[in-house]
Formats: sequence, C-alpha cells, structure tokens
Amino acid sequence: MKTVIIKEPIMCDANRDVISRNTKQKAMILSCIKENIHRHITVDDVYDLLKDNNNQVGKATIYRYLSQLEKEDCVKKYSFMNKKGACFRYLEEKSKCKEHYHLMCDICGIVMHFENNELQKALNIIQSNHNFEINDTKTVFYGMCRSCNNEK
Repeated sequence: MKTVIIKEPIMCDANRDVISRNTKQKAMILSCIKENIHRHITVDDVYDLLKDNNNQVGKATIYRYLSQLEKEDCVKKYSFMNKKGACFRYLEEKSKCKEHYHLMCDICGIVMHFENNELQKALNIIQSNHNFEINDTKTVFYGMCRSCNNEK
C-alpha cells in the first residue's frame, strides 16, 4: 500500500454545498482520499494511512465523515459483491463520475474504471428493447488484471 503524507487540510471545492462543519479529522480523511484519487479506497485503507502518518482517527469517525462527504458529493461510494466493505473515491467534479463501468480483479481486488462506446451501445439496446435501465455506477466486470495475469 502506498504511504501518503497528509498535507494541509483539503476540503471540497467551493462550488459544492457543504452541509456539515469542517473539522481537522474530516479534512485529513478527505485529504487522504484526494491523495489516492487513482484508486478506490476503503475505510481500513484510510485508517491505516492516517495511522501510518501519526494521525489517529477512529474507524467510527472515518465511517461517519465518509458518509457526510458522500452526501456533500465530495466522494462516491461503491459497494462490490466480493469485497468486505465499501470503497470510496474522490469526485473531482460534481457528477463527473457517470457512464463508466468497473473492472475488478478477482486476485488482488484492484478496481479500475472502464469506458467503451460499443458496450454503451449494447446497453442502450437493452434499455430500449427491454425498458430496463442499467445502473452504470454499479456495473462491475470481474476477471484478472494485467499485473496478476503476468504473474501466473
């Protein structure tokens, strides 16, 4: 796991509605997620990263603040079937995280975003022919990532 040094507190962009007060702990949690924007991060990851940097924050506090940050559209919560808990990802822009799918490695658990116009066309056909709307934020394809595939 990559060690992240917590810099000065980073809060959501000014154009977002903030519904809770800003605290040092909340700022550290959001900073940790922003520093790991390239991946989906769990509560345990946040806890470990903060602890590694001598920032003791309890897991209950992390859960509570992540829930608030989700309501404020600062983070997106993902729940994957074969993962123990939810993953979170920082949203760079409000509602930017749309029309993509997820690839999840059965071996290492890495989650990657995936966009494909041909797949989107097929899903549009499903929607029009069967009046069934696919939730793209919850669509996950399971398999083996490049790194794990190279190791076998």
